[in-house]
Amino acid sequence: MASTYGAPRLISLHEFAVVQRLLQVGMDKPPSRWLLDSVGLLIVEYECDCGCDAVFFKHQSLMGRPIASGYGFIEWGCPVELVLWAYEGEVSYLELEPKMGNLAHLPVPESIRALPNDFYNVSWQCRARRKSWRR
Repeated sequence: MASTYGAPRLISLHEFAVVQRLLQVGMDKPPSRWLLDSVGLLIVEYECDCGCDAVFFKHQSLMGRPIASGYGFIEWGCPVELVLWAYEGEVSYLELEPKMGNLAHLPVPESIRALPNDFYNVSWQCRARRKSWRR
């Protein structure tokens, strides 16, 4: 569910880094220079009101389709799945799906990887150390 609390606003530096990294590692083909450059101009129109870090760059009715997916680890080592949506070629929504409890926070950008084939068959665990970005 989206909320207008704290929005609209320019994309944060952390959101920017996550979206850029997801575009680089989570698409079927390399992203266009235009798409990568457009990320810095994104405006967060809505923030999720459930307490997670998901953000809408367009109205929910204009989500479009998924263009990139991956996973990463939040700062204290818990995994989160990421799905980036686009509408008419423009990024529209950054979706977060926690793999442990209700910890849907933005991951450390450097930890983001493409989804492996067995992603949904893995038993995920939180890792105590920040550098433990492995299953």
